[in-house]
Amino acid sequence: MDIDKATTWEEKYAQLLVRFQELSRMYNILDQVIENSADAFWLFDQNGHCIRVNSAYERLIGMSRTELIGIHASELIGTAVSDISTNKVLERKQPVSFEQKFLKTGHSAIVTSTPVYDKEGNFVVGICNDRDMSALESLKQKLQQADKLTKEYEMKIETLKKAYIHGDSNLILVDPRSKVLLSRAMKVAHMDSTVLILGETGVGKGEIAKMIHKSSSRAEEAFVEINCGAISPELIESELFGYEKGAFTGANTGGKLGLLEVANKGTVFLDEIGELPLLMQVKLLRVLQEREIIPVGSTQQHKIDIRIIIATNRDLEEMVKCKLFREDLYYRINVFPLTVPPLRERVEDITPLANLFLKQLNRRYNYRKEFRPDVLNLLRRYEWPGNVRELKNSIEQAFINAESNIIGIEDFHFSDSNIACDTGPSFQKGPGETLADFLSRIEYRLIQDAYNTAGNVRKAAKLLNMSPATFVRKRSIYIEKAEEHSRSN
Repeated sequence: MDIDKATTWEEKYAQLLVRFQELSRMYNILDQVIENSADAFWLFDQNGHCIRVNSAYERLIGMSRTELIGIHASELIGTAVSDISTNKVLERKQPVSFEQKFLKTGHSAIVTSTPVYDKEGNFVVGICNDRDMSALESLKQKLQQADKLTKEYEMKIETLKKAYIHGDSNLILVDPRSKVLLSRAMKVAHMDSTVLILGETGVGKGEIAKMIHKSSSRAEEAFVEINCGAISPELIESELFGYEKGAFTGANTGGKLGLLEVANKGTVFLDEIGELPLLMQVKLLRVLQEREIIPVGSTQQHKIDIRIIIATNRDLEEMVKCKLFREDLYYRINVFPLTVPPLRERVEDITPLANLFLKQLNRRYNYRKEFRPDVLNLLRRYEWPGNVRELKNSIEQAFINAESNIIGIEDFHFSDSNIACDTGPSFQKGPGETLADFLSRIEYRLIQDAYNTAGNVRKAAKLLNMSPATFVRKRSIYIEKAEEHSRSN
C-alpha cells in the first residue's frame, strides 16, 4: 500500500489506519511470542534500564514485572543476580554470553545479551535471553535415569536369554495319582508360599513348577529356572545375586544383575537345591526370610519381590542328618511339599505323553509317523527308570530309527530287565480278591487300553463292541474308584 499515491486526505487516513492495524497485529504477535517463550527475556534501553520482561523471567528471578520495569540492571547485583551484562553489551556493542546465578530462586542460567541497532546504527534495544540451566539439569538427570534404566533392561534381557523362560508344557496328568498331585498343586498356585517339589530325576518337577507359575498371579512375569548343580561354586553367588562394576577380575565393566533380581515380580525355580554349597545356603536363607539381596562387591541391599519354587531328587532329611544341608533352611523351604510319583507308578500318563512327544516330532520335522498298536502296550509295561525324560528320548530315538511312517517295537532299544511281563499282576487274581473285583479290574484295564489306542470314545467303544454311552459310564465309574483308592493311600 503506497500512501504517497493517495489523492485525498480521506484516502491517506484510510491507508494509514490499515497500516496501523497491521503494525498493531504484528506487535501483538511479537508480544505473545516473547510472553510465551520457554526462555526468559529481559529487554533494556540504551541506559541499561529494564523496559520489558516475560513470565519466564519473573519465575527465574523470583520478582514481578512491576518490580523490574524501569529498574537499572546494576541494582539487582548481589540481591537478585550474581552478575549483569548490560554495561558490557553497551560498551562492546556486540553479544555477550556468561553464566548467571539467580540468588532468590537458586536457579542458574546461561545468559546471552544482544544489542539491536537500526539501519543508521542507532541503538534500539538490548535483549537478554536467559536459558534456565536448572531445567536443563533436571532434564539431564531424567535422561541419565532413563539411560540407566535402559541399561538395566538390556542386562535383564541378556540375563534372561541365558536363563530358562517357560514355554510349551510337556505336562500330562491323567493318571489318578497324577490328578491328586494336580489338585494339590492348584491349591498352592494362587498363593506365594514356597513350594518344595520332590521326586526322582526326570519325573517332570520343572513342568510342575511351570504349571504352578502359569496358574499364579505372576503368570505374566518371568519364570527363571536356576539349576544349582550346573553352576560352579565359584560363580554361583554372582549368578544369583549379581555384582557391582569392578567387583572382581574379569567382571563386566558395568556390573551385572543377578538371576534373582532379573526374576523380580516373577517366579524363581531353584532346581537341584541339594547341590547348593553350605555358604550359599546361608545367603539363600536370608533371601527367603527378608526378600532382599546384596550383590557381590556392594553393601547396598536390594529388595526383591519373587515367588520361590524349589526342587530336588535328593533326600534332604538325610542330608540334614549328615550336616550336608542346613536344618534351618530345610524347614524354611519345606512349607508346601509336593511329591511327583515316578512314571512307573502313573501308568495312565504314559500313552498320552508318548502321543504328545510323537506329535511334537511330527510337527517339527513335517512327518506323519504313528505307533504300531503293540508299541503303546510295550511302553506301558516298561519300568522307565529315567521317567518322563527317558520316555521322551526313547520316542525321539524310535522316531529316527523307524524306516517308514509306522514306528514298531523293533525301533526301540529297551533293557529286558525293565519290561514287566504282560501276564503279571494285572491279569492275575490277587490274594483275597473276589471274582467280581478281579473282573472289574480287568475290564477297567481293557477300557483304558482301548481308549489310549483309539484316542476317542466312539472308536474305543467300537473296539470293545460296546456302545459309547456304556463305555463312558463304565470308564467314569472306574476312574472315580481309582481316584478314591489313590486318596485313601
